[in-house]
Amino acid sequence: MSDERFSIVERSYGDDEDGLSVGIANIHAAVPDVQANKDTIVRVAQTFAERGVDYALFPEFCLSGYFWEDAERCGEYMNSAVTEEHVGWIESELEPLLGAGARPARGNGTGTLAASGGGTGGLEGIVLNNLRHAGDGCYYNSSFVVDGGGDYLADESTYDKVFLPGIEREYTTTGRDDRLVLDTRHGRLG
Repeated sequence: MSDERFSIVERSYGDDEDGLSVGIANIHAAVPDVQANKDTIVRVAQTFAERGVDYALFPEFCLSGYFWEDAERCGEYMNSAVTEEHVGWIESELEPLLGAGARPARGNGTGTLAASGGGTGGLEGIVLNNLRHAGDGCYYNSSFVVDGGGDYLADESTYDKVFLPGIEREYTTTGRDDRLVLDTRHGRLG
């Protein structure tokens, strides 16, 4: 199946229709164009939800796009692209695509999410990666799960990239050595 901006390739590795279904969104983020990236993310997530996918996974810097050499212009753009600036969009555009799905088992400090039902349609979770503020003008390269159940930007709900290559070291700071684990109706992921 194909769309104007992306194509869908399906693979099945079992006959169990209740098994885990993961949609991997191999999209290329536009820089500097957060709105175009938002539109693509929503369109892909809607397609995944319509097709009965449980979890949608988006690539690194899917909202902001990647850094470039002009530090001043890049810094201004990235400040506008941090996840904290787009919480309203996540809540109004992505969270409505969620079904019963996963809910966070927050407060245990492990970054673990627990399943709360399932099989009622809609995505269980949307895994995004983008920038978030780290302080001192730097950012974290953070992965987090939008699941409709809590603060996806809380430390226990994110994974901040630890090993930073090349230009990322100029703009992002290393995260702590932690893990992001999801306990789903399908089992533990992470």
